[in-house]
Amino acid sequence: MSISFPGKENKKLLKLPEFTSGLFVHFVHWMYTGYIDPDLSHEMGVFEDLYNLGDMLDCTIFQNYCMHEILHNAQSVTEEENSWPEMWRAAVAYENIDPDSNLRKLMSEAISWRRSNYSKNKSFWATEEPEFAETLKEVPDLGRDINLSDFHALETTPPWDTQWEDRYLWEEPCMGERWAEQILQRRSRCEVESAAISQCVRSELESAHLKKYQTT
Repeated sequence: MSISFPGKENKKLLKLPEFTSGLFVHFVHWMYTGYIDPDLSHEMGVFEDLYNLGDMLDCTIFQNYCMHEILHNAQSVTEEENSWPEMWRAAVAYENIDPDSNLRKLMSEAISWRRSNYSKNKSFWATEEPEFAETLKEVPDLGRDINLSDFHALETTPPWDTQWEDRYLWEEPCMGERWAEQILQRRSRCEVESAAISQCVRSELESAHLKKYQTT
C-alpha cells in the first residue's frame, strides 16, 4: 500500500506494509479515539490481525491495546471450553509476525498449557490432535516453541489469566522523553534556552519540558 501527497512541489510517496484497508481503518480510529469499535470486542481473530498490523507498523502501544483485548476475550471463555488459540490462527501468526513477538509467545504457551491440562480429556484430544499434528508439520517453529515452553509445568493458571498480563506486553515508550528528543533534534538546548529568555512562548514550554525530561 502506498500513499501520495498531491499538491506539493516535492511530491513524496509513503510506502506502507501490505494489509487490508479495513484493518487500517480500525488503526486510524484507534489513533483518534483510543479504542476500537466495541462491536469487535468479541471477535478474537480481528484483534490478532490488528496486533499483526501493529507489529508491521512498529507501534507497541497499539500492540499492547490489542493484547489486552485478546487476553480479555480468552478469559471470557471457561477453561473447559477454551480452544484458543485455534491451531490455524497460531499458524498464521507464526507465518506473519516477528519471532520475538509476544503474540507468538502467548499462543505457544497457551497451546502448551492447554495440552498439558487437558491431557485426560478424550473428547478434547479427538478434536485437537489431527489438526495439531498437521499444523506442526507446516509450521515447525510452533512445535519447537510449544516443546520449549515450561509454562504448563510451572503454573496451574492459564497464560491468559490476568496475573500473567505483563508477561505479554511491551514496555511502552515514555512520550515525555520522546518529545524531548524531538525538541533537541530541531534545536540545541542552548538555542531553546536563549529563545525562552527572549519570551518566546513555544521555547518557554520546550525549556520547561527539557528541564523535566533531560538532565544534560
